[in-house]
Amino acid sequence: MKSKLLLAVFFVTVLSVTSCYYDKEEVLYPNTKDCDTTKISFQSTIFPIINSSCNLSGCHDATTQASGYNFTTYAGIKAQIEVPRFLGSIKHESSYSSMPKGGGKLSACNILKIEQWKKNGSPNN
Repeated sequence: MKSKLLLAVFFVTVLSVTSCYYDKEEVLYPNTKDCDTTKISFQSTIFPIINSSCNLSGCHDATTQASGYNFTTYAGIKAQIEVPRFLGSIKHESSYSSMPKGGGKLSACNILKIEQWKKNGSPNN
């Protein structure tokens, strides 16, 4: 009798824990169908994204250079785009420190543009 009661408590616990999980559809499946990644350039696409999200006072600007990263120049950004930590951080992946620190995640489209720029060889154009 005791084992049946323990088994019943176990199943109720498992069902209650697994049934209370909610995901946000827009987070799991971001809408990027309207995101144009065909004409990406460093100067007109990538630098403005990095400049408005990472190159802020107290972060990865020329003065502070948080964690040793300076995102005010092409060379500073190019050096980090090759490191998996960069994309992991801006994508808020679990094993990386989420960036921007204390801010919201970059839009799915902006992340896609950065990924495409990297795939294109990260040109200084």
